[in-house]
Amino acid sequence: MDHMVSVLQTLRLEGRLVVIVEHDLPSVQTVADEVIVMSAGRVIWRGAGGHVLENKGIVDAYFS
Repeated sequence: MDHMVSVLQTLRLEGRLVVIVEHDLPSVQTVADEVIVMSAGRVIWRGAGGHVLENKGIVDAYFS
């Protein structure tokens, strides 16, 4: 995972758009400018990557 995060950070610094599907939210929030969280096919949250784990609904849906 560390290598993937490093590659994604490099691509981000180069201004490239990358779309990833990943459930490791701590890693996602280190590289994502924007995160869309889905549950049962519906968007339940959209916002800045650094704030994804601050949402109680996300924590309840994925970590409970």
